[in-house]
Amino acid sequence: MNVMCASKLLIVAFVGSVTLWYFVTPYIVQPHPNIVSDILTRSSLLSLPEPIDDTNGADPGYIAIENWTKWQVYVRHKPEDKPVIIYARTGDTISFQNKAVMNMEWRSEYQIKVGQSESQDLFVKVEAPSWSWSNWGIYNHFETHVTGRTIRIVPKFLFGLPVDTIEALYEDKERKEHTVSRLPIVGIFTESPNYDRIIIQAYMNIVTLSVIFLLWANNPPETLLNAVETK
Repeated sequence: MNVMCASKLLIVAFVGSVTLWYFVTPYIVQPHPNIVSDILTRSSLLSLPEPIDDTNGADPGYIAIENWTKWQVYVRHKPEDKPVIIYARTGDTISFQNKAVMNMEWRSEYQIKVGQSESQDLFVKVEAPSWSWSNWGIYNHFETHVTGRTIRIVPKFLFGLPVDTIEALYEDKERKEHTVSRLPIVGIFTESPNYDRIIIQAYMNIVTLSVIFLLWANNPPETLLNAVETK
């Protein structure tokens, strides 16, 4: 394999790997494991429904839905029904007829199906078309929690929250640090995006220097060529 062929293959590998990286990153990125717990314990909804617990004699014909995301949620019992809207960062108590389907304002193809067992216990199942990649990366962007008769829809990534909520969660009260530096973010290769950045930059530098060397070896300066001819 001559130098020209090696340099071309290296350039193709470099361009291809960088392109592949940007293509697959949205499907392999993961949220920080503490985001959901931070949202539920350190923030609050604009309006919160009263919890419903049928074990204490509450009417099982109602459920409470808490929407912790920045998108509206539409609830229907039947496809032809007019949806009940659960606005962003709010909760509401609605009637329940053994089953219901919820769709989010963003990526409406996701269906949050709510059912009820014979013992009147609620269960939730999230369904989405296979082409939506709903189980991968940023497309798996929320999760549901069922507590008694209450269903919580909680974002797994910070982009599912309004900016003011993010600032309230992670801002430095003493204003010694910028809010961005306090955000819980994990890398793909390591626990910190800073270390990921070092790995990626080192890879790009090594490949770039290799390409430069091969191009130089394939097109040596005239002084080197003259020295070879003299010998």
